[in-house]
Amino acid sequence: MRILDNVGLNPDDDPSSAIWPATMKEIEARGLTVTNLSHGKIYEGGTAVVVKAREDRSGHIVAIKVYRDPDGVETIDGEQIPIQNYFLNECKSLADLQECAAVPRYHYGVNDENRITGDRIQPFVVMEFVDGMTAEKVGKGLANEADRAERLVELFRKAMVGLQRFHDAGKIHRDISGRNVMLQGDRFRFVDCARAKAIDEVHTGMHTVKGGYTPGYASEELIGERKTPAEDVSELCTVVYEWFTGSNKSESNLPAQWYKRLVAKGSDAAVGQDRC
Repeated sequence: MRILDNVGLNPDDDPSSAIWPATMKEIEARGLTVTNLSHGKIYEGGTAVVVKAREDRSGHIVAIKVYRDPDGVETIDGEQIPIQNYFLNECKSLADLQECAAVPRYHYGVNDENRITGDRIQPFVVMEFVDGMTAEKVGKGLANEADRAERLVELFRKAMVGLQRFHDAGKIHRDISGRNVMLQGDRFRFVDCARAKAIDEVHTGMHTVKGGYTPGYASEELIGERKTPAEDVSELCTVVYEWFTGSNKSESNLPAQWYKRLVAKGSDAAVGQDRC
């Protein structure tokens, strides 16, 4: 998802413009006001947008994830997955993870089946607003720090603790990327759980295919295979690789350079010391 600032956006650049008037009416009927708070963030992805909103009764800030096209499909590995499936799976996954601090707290989901207004709407999920920094920005934020490497290693440990909590709760995320992992205070939270599944579930019951992934993060040899907790770890390690190198592994030529060095000279104790 692309991170944008709520303040001063042109209408054509504002992802909330992708929300239908009928959907906005449903949101407002549930006592929520989409906000343009200073320093607010809104998020934009291919299948959904996320906006910040205020709950009128309590004044609390929440996040609302609105799926763009209720009739849309996403094609993965030649299979077509209805967007409604992602909505239903995200609601179920977040509800199952209510006791897990590593994910946003789930409030409720709304689609045409439980809408309280008249016209057809886009499905949306109301959840805790995670006020933090995406993992893809973490490395850049420490670019000029003298102890950058040590601090990144410590952050990596904290990210792994968060992922372990996610797995201990019985779920696999299946779509970890630099934009789906958030640093909030001193802990990491995992968002966008639309592709999550139970660790012991052979088939998701929601998806018609084995996987789903973010290009550049999933291991090439596992694309199209059923995901395991180890694949979540691999994808998180790719996020950390970006912290240290400033580029995604799919964009880097380091592997080829190191391979040539190994072929030409062999390896010694120094090889790998300056690698992530």
